[in-house]
Amino acid sequence: MKREGPSKFQGILEMLFERSEEFPLSVKERMYYRVGRHLDELLQLAEMCDSPIEFLLGERLEEELNSYNTFNKRVNFFYFLHPQIPIVINEQTYRVDFLIAPMSCEFDTNFPHLIIECDGHDFHEKTPEQATRDKQKDRALQLAGYKVIRFTGSEIYKNPRRCAREVINFLRQIERDFLSRSE
Repeated sequence: MKREGPSKFQGILEMLFERSEEFPLSVKERMYYRVGRHLDELLQLAEMCDSPIEFLLGERLEEELNSYNTFNKRVNFFYFLHPQIPIVINEQTYRVDFLIAPMSCEFDTNFPHLIIECDGHDFHEKTPEQATRDKQKDRALQLAGYKVIRFTGSEIYKNPRRCAREVINFLRQIERDFLSRSE
């Protein structure tokens, strides 16, 4: 029978302890440190996200962004994922689900930026007022220089990895556009 949730995690920890029984203490400590650090990162992300779809996409985005930052040697940008960040435009504050921006350039739209919104059915387009608010928000952010990409909750639940890869592809295009303008 396939284990789920906490029992699956407990099984993974048990396997780690069993397999590492013969390892030197320094190796065990390193393994446990990495497991603990990863759990801390997941807990921090879960605390910052407002919904399960944001957590699913955020976890995948962090993984894909880490890979992109590691292998992207073409540009000197190191991108960070900022969950639930407030952006002020003309004295109006907009909270976005995720902002991807180069380190130390979070609010300088002269550099490549990408806002990702996760549209769960309960909070987006359930009423005409919500749909209008989202469209106005997108226009304000785009006029201020931010690029915006939205995913439905269904898209995220179905395949969060595909959504995250689409974000990275979009980020690549934004970078290419930025580089062609700066030459």
